[in-house]
Amino acid sequence: MTRSFRAPASRLTSQPTLRPIAALARQLVHAGLAFAAVGATAQTAQSAAALPEVTVSGEAEGLPRPYAGGQMARGSSLGILGTTDTMSSPFSSTSYTSELIQDEQARTIGDVLVNDPSVRLNTAAGGFSEDIQVRGFNITNGDIGLNGLYGLTSSTSNRVPAEIVERVDLLKGPGTLINGIPPGGSIGGSINVLTKHAGDAPLTQLGVGFVSDSQFGGRVDIGRRFGEDNAWGIRVNGAYRDGEASIDNGNHKTGVGAVALDYRGSRLRWSLDAYTQQEDIDDFRPQIGFQPSLTALPAAPDSRSNWFPGTTLKMEDNVVASRIEYDVTDQITAYAGIGYRDGTAEQMFPTTTTSMNSAGNFTVRNSYYDSYSKTTSADVGVRARFATGSVGHTLVVSAANLDQELGNAYIPSSGTAASNIYNPAALPVVTGARIDPRKASEAQNYSIAIADTLSFANDRVLLTLGLRDQTVDLTNFNTTTGAQTSSYKESATSPLAGIVFKATDKVSLYGNYTEGLTRGQAAPATAANAGEVFAPYKSEQYEAGVKVDWGSFMTTASVFQISRPNSMT
Repeated sequence: MTRSFRAPASRLTSQPTLRPIAALARQLVHAGLAFAAVGATAQTAQSAAALPEVTVSGEAEGLPRPYAGGQMARGSSLGILGTTDTMSSPFSSTSYTSELIQDEQARTIGDVLVNDPSVRLNTAAGGFSEDIQVRGFNITNGDIGLNGLYGLTSSTSNRVPAEIVERVDLLKGPGTLINGIPPGGSIGGSINVLTKHAGDAPLTQLGVGFVSDSQFGGRVDIGRRFGEDNAWGIRVNGAYRDGEASIDNGNHKTGVGAVALDYRGSRLRWSLDAYTQQEDIDDFRPQIGFQPSLTALPAAPDSRSNWFPGTTLKMEDNVVASRIEYDVTDQITAYAGIGYRDGTAEQMFPTTTTSMNSAGNFTVRNSYYDSYSKTTSADVGVRARFATGSVGHTLVVSAANLDQELGNAYIPSSGTAASNIYNPAALPVVTGARIDPRKASEAQNYSIAIADTLSFANDRVLLTLGLRDQTVDLTNFNTTTGAQTSSYKESATSPLAGIVFKATDKVSLYGNYTEGLTRGQAAPATAANAGEVFAPYKSEQYEAGVKVDWGSFMTTASVFQISRPNSMT
């Protein structure tokens, strides 16, 4: 059960006369504060004939307008293709707004994405991580984009705090051409988070919340614009939650702080985002597997039961990112973005050495598993709009680069313990000394891309063609000696072809062929070709569908096929 209370959004009410209390209310509203008059005296006949209430709201610059109901947007960000209206996109995509996040009291983007029928969460709330699956394929940790850049969200848990989110854009299917190869090579879909920036209307929101059994928290959200034509903006977000949540005797503490600055001029747009996220979890819920020969599942235990008493997880992520756009002419826009993330995790992490049988029995080992990641991500590009005869073009040329260093330290327990999901045993003691994580790998993903969207028949037919040439450069190290153990450098090209036919203003038929890239694996030491590194795996998607805008709701029906190479010994 979740209960949350927050200050109402600011509103302006038009009335023919202003009493002193109403004048004070208007001043408070102009300051961005919600105001409620309690126990007001009866209105005069003239006040009773007041004009209808007018709600003033601001929409962040450059974002597609909200759709009917306000919980979804009319379009989404499609990487190098820019912001695209849903009915003009050759893909199945969805964009969720901050209004839906507040209405559903979402705590992470996973709570938001499960509204889409193609999305599943493979882990329960309060688990070690938030494993998101799109079209049957996992979105691995760290493969969620932040303002168009990969590698700037948690590489440990995938949890992105809802407090910093303005929009969540979901693209279904491989998105290598559009966004570049993600660090983990996810192919089922592409998720991009757009951070909150100040809107035109002043905003001050304070909220408190309660999650059963005994977790309490609060949040603050303040936004202002200032300067000539409100060109400058600042938005500050903070949240804190602490207490028992979904597991008996467990504790989940979360702290989030974010600051966003932006400037919007007649030709120049710039933003700077910085946020810190800290999580401290006692008794999280790791995943547990079943024995392959199992013919009958054990009865489900109480949903709040703690199968691994003694687990701990401490995570911290610090991120700073900036983006700039400049309209060179009315038809040409140049853009660039860069971001840096520093993340750490300290875990008391159990693993099962014997999977669960039909009686709920399993064997568990305990360990310290600490890690760090340092990521620098950047992109740059030019977008031009022009015509050749009766054919319109939106041409973009882009380059992207991601540098990432990962490190870890693994200290296992010397023994194991027999346990049971109905009567869990204490975790084995880890007797080894805890050490600082050491470098395990260095990776660089860099690419260049070109794409053109051609429009025919007064924009009734839109054809998108593109190519991205991607190189993956990876070096692995021994975390004990620091010696290089293997290296990998391979390149591949990913094409894209998409078409949209607008049968009417309310009906669009679309189709696409896209490819995804996943870093090739190395043959294990037990194989005859031990150490052989394979080229990047190319995944393919064929998709066709129809979108209908009914006015108050929109439907998309599609058929698709995704194939991905695999490996075996």
